[in-house]
Formats: sequence, C-alpha cells, structure tokens
Amino acid sequence: MTSGETVRTCRRALGRGRLTIGLLWGARRLILAGKLKRVLPWIAGAAGFLALVVSAWGDPAQDCHARALAKLARGNLSGALAEENRALDLRSDFPAAYFTRGRVQLQLGRPADALADFNAVVQREPHNAAAYCALGDVRRAQGDLLGALADYDLAILNQPDLVAAYAGRAETRRRRGDLPGAIADDAKVLAAEPRDAAALAGRAAARLAGGDYAGAEADATRALALQPDQPEVYNNRALARKSRGAPDLALLDYNQALELKPDYVEAYLGRAYVKALLGDLAGAEADDTLAISYGPTDAIAYYNRGAVRQALGKMDLAVLDFNQAIQANPGFAYAYRNRGMVRFDAHDFVSAETDFRKAIELDPALTYVRFRIWLARARLGQPDQATTELRTYLDGLPAGGPPAWPVLVGRLLADELGEGDLLAAAQRQGPGKVAGCQCEAYYYVGARRLVTGDTLGATDYFQKAVATGQKELQEYNSAVAELAFLKAANH
Repeated sequence: MTSGETVRTCRRALGRGRLTIGLLWGARRLILAGKLKRVLPWIAGAAGFLALVVSAWGDPAQDCHARALAKLARGNLSGALAEENRALDLRSDFPAAYFTRGRVQLQLGRPADALADFNAVVQREPHNAAAYCALGDVRRAQGDLLGALADYDLAILNQPDLVAAYAGRAETRRRRGDLPGAIADDAKVLAAEPRDAAALAGRAAARLAGGDYAGAEADATRALALQPDQPEVYNNRALARKSRGAPDLALLDYNQALELKPDYVEAYLGRAYVKALLGDLAGAEADDTLAISYGPTDAIAYYNRGAVRQALGKMDLAVLDFNQAIQANPGFAYAYRNRGMVRFDAHDFVSAETDFRKAIELDPALTYVRFRIWLARARLGQPDQATTELRTYLDGLPAGGPPAWPVLVGRLLADELGEGDLLAAAQRQGPGKVAGCQCEAYYYVGARRLVTGDTLGATDYFQKAVATGQKELQEYNSAVAELAFLKAANH
C-alpha cells in the first residue's frame, strides 16, 4: 500500500468512527425521550444502514480490491477478476488492483492480459520491484528470455533483497545456458532461504549441465531431503550418478522418478540406457517401448530402441525404429547413421552409403561415418575413388579438429599409415581407452584386408575385435556381422 493509500484509509476510519458515534448518540436521545419502541426496530436495521452510509462515504474501489483479495485467497478467480474490474472502473490509477488482476489473469491462462496489467503497475509505480518480477515470470513462461532478464534486473535494482527475482533470473539464465550466472543467483536465494528446495534443485540442474556431477548429486540430495516428491530431481540425480560411474544408484533414482510420475518419458529413456550399460538389453528394450507408449512422436525414444534392437540382433525391427525416428525428426543425423550401420552390416552397401552421406550432411562432425563411406565405396568396387575422397577430407581438417585417434584410423584407410603403426597407437591411448581403441583398430584392419581379398587375415582381426568385449562399439557389432558372413561363405 502506498503512503497516499495509507492516509486515505486512516481518514476513512476516522470518518466511520465519527458516524458511529453520531448514530449511537441519536439512539441515546430517543431512549431518553421515552421512545423505546421506535428505537428497537431502528437498531435492528442499523447495521445495514451503516454499511450503506460507510460505502457511500468510504472508498468503493478499495473495498472492491479487498473483496478481490479475499476471493483470490479462496480460489474464486472469476469473482476476484470481477471485483478488480469494478475497482478499476471506479479508479483507473489503482496499481494494487492492476497487480492483483494480473495475478488472476495469469492463473486463468491469459498471459497477454497479465502482461498488460503488470505493465500498468510499473507505468504508475516505476520502482515497483514485485511488478517487474511478475513481468519477468510471464515473459520467461512465454520464452522471451531476454525480456525476462531485463525485468528481473530491474526488480533487483529496485529491491536488492527480492528473493523471487533472483529465483526467476536463475531459471532464465539456466535456460539461456548461462550456468555460472544461474548458479550465482541460486546461491543468492539459498543465502536468504537455505531450505529452498526449488533453488537447490535448480542449482543441481545447472551443475549437471556444466559437468559438475558431484555438486549436482549433492544439491539434488539436499533438495529431495526437503521435498521428496520431485520426479525431475530424481531424474537429474540419476543422470549425475550415471555420469560419474554409478549406474546401480542411477537405476534406483530412475525407479523412484517413475514411481512418482509413471508417464515420465525422459526417465524411461534414462533407465533404459542404464539397463543397457548393466547388460540388461531386454529390460532396456522394454523401457524404451514404454517411453514410446507415452511419447509416440519422440524421435529419441525410437532411436534408442532401435540401437538396443541393433545390439540384440533384431535388425529388421531396428531399421523400423530408425525409420520412425527419422519420420519424427528428419534432421536426426544419428538415426541416419545407425540405419546406415544396420544396412552396412547386412551388406546393403548402396543404401548404407546413402544414409551415411545424409548423416554427414546433417552433422559434418561425424568423423567415423566418413570411414564407413570409404568402406561402402570400397566394397562396391570403388576403392581408389573412396581413398581420394577420404584423403581430401583428412587433409582439409583444421588444427584442433577431430581427436588424434580417429585421424589415425582415417590415415590407415587412406593408405597413409601402416597396420602396425595403428595397432601400436591403440596401445598408447589413455586409461580406460585402450580396449575400445584396440577393438576399432582390429576391426578397421580386418575390414581393409577384406577389401583387398585377404579373407583369412580379415577373419583373424575380426575375431580379435570381438575378443575385446567392447559390445557398446559399432565396430564390435560389425565384426560379429562380418564373421557370420565369412562363416556362411565357407559352408
């Protein structure tokens, strides 16, 4: 309430006090005059009469506003809206009425009307921090993140301790990718309100996106201790735990998220991924299928199930899933890549090359797909043309391009590096990378030998690739497929 409104309210109270005293004095005079019978019915209607007189002498707009607040507190939105409309009809320069009507409009799903009302507040009260904060909330919900940031900045400028403005700005910054800024704003909220579960959950999300998995897990754990019914926070903690190498704990969190929200597509996809990591491919396929049942147009869900079915050897079903993923998202480079892999492993090299080329058109950074194009063209009888194309790509790589290892693989296929050099380089890779690089080296050496007609040498290297046990790698799956073709050809 402004100082002017406070003064007017005090004057109204004084005026009503004088009126009440006058009414009581009149009643006393009637009683003293011996006219009690006339006094009793007069007193019986005095309350209603007094209300009429007070309404006439008071501030009707303020009374409408008070009724609107009471109705809003009871959840009567239409009633609150009607009262504020009346208040503003009576007094058009009433910031508090505009503000409350804006809140009601927002709850009724009318963001444009809410924006108009909150703007009306700041036009009349340019330093109203709550109104700027409300404007920021509406603009953030509409996706106008720059506009929301400007409003939150004004709110904080006018009231530096307005916690809601820091909370709104934190979410806005997080959505814009300003993770340090979001974390700083969440810290402001938590400094004022250390048990704010929403701020802890928000900071956990920002830390997760920034790769601080331990910090994200710690914040999510604190948030869940304060408010355990948050499926999104369980999902984020699961992601943090999976990323730091604790899939068993991640699985428990995904279970909890799905218990709270049975139609949570992202949690099904996350749990499917963890199950695949733990070797439960059938369980992963089942979870991806549930994700599709709740999100039938989700390209990621179809892609993930296709990848699982690919690993299970259900190649026809995998292709159908990649088809669905591409239909849902025609720009999904990975879906084209994986469909190409399935077709390549089925020796449909023409279709595979088509898919591979579409994949690198959509995402030129898919370096390994270029190696598959070389293999497809070489298997189609175009090894020289394939080598020329690959050399052109490798020679054109800028400094700081793909990591050194994939470039070495490419140099092998382009006949610029010996087999022994590649195999030795695989042994020199960092901790946790040797087995994967060995699998790739064995596969590509074997594939190159197969192109030259050395089936015995190819078989030996494909067997070595499979012996690494790197089942999550496409090179492992392709080695298995080639061994099956070689075996069939010998019978």
